[in-house]
Amino acid sequence: WFLSRYPDNAPEWLGSVGYPGREGIFVQGPTRTRGLRDGGAHLEYYGCYNGSWFQPSTYFAAHTDIPTSDLQNCSTSLMSTAAYLAPVVQWTPDPDGFDFAPDGGLI
Repeated sequence: WFLSRYPDNAPEWLGSVGYPGREGIFVQGPTRTRGLRDGGAHLEYYGCYNGSWFQPSTYFAAHTDIPTSDLQNCSTSLMSTAAYLAPVVQWTPDPDGFDFAPDGGLI
C-alpha cells in the first residue's frame, strides 16, 4: 500500500551496520512497570508517546537532570573523527551538511 502511493519514499538497503539487532525503544523495567501500572502506557511502544493520550514525561527524568559535567563537545568526541564519520558521509543524502576540519574530523 505505502509503496504504491509513495514510490519515491521506498526503503533502500544501505548495507549492514556490522552487528545483528532490531529496531525498538529500550525502557528500563521499573520505568516500564510504572507506566503500565499507573496509566496503562506501554512505554516500549512509540504510540504511547502521544501526549494527547498519555503523559509519558511522568515516567522519565527531565533533560535538565543530566549532569552537564558528563557531556562533551562534538569536536572532542570520538564520534567526530573522520574514521567514525566516513560511513555516515558515504550514505547521507546531504554531505554538504557537514563541516570538516583540515584533519577530516567534524567541526
